[in-house]
Amino acid sequence: MPNLKLDLSRFQASVRILSGIVNDGPGIEITPDGRIIHVPGGPGDPQVFNSAISKLALAQVLEHGGAIASSAELQAAMGRLAVGLKAEAAKSIAA
Repeated sequence: MPNLKLDLSRFQASVRILSGIVNDGPGIEITPDGRIIHVPGGPGDPQVFNSAISKLALAQVLEHGGAIASSAELQAAMGRLAVGLKAEAAKSIAA
């Protein structure tokens, strides 16, 4: 009879949580094969929400600063940055 070795670790479907992860928060976990994974926060994570608020605040600064910018080119660039930040903030809030 041949010597068969069955590696059951391939069939494990659980991870070990080291910190965080519950309540949509960020955290760290270890997979059954020993890899460490950093898990980002979900839609209820306060850090995700605060990041969106920060982007909106910066967009407001860019818009108001653009109004007194020294050149039309600078005004346009600041306006494009503000639009992009607002779009990113809207995506992270909607997610």
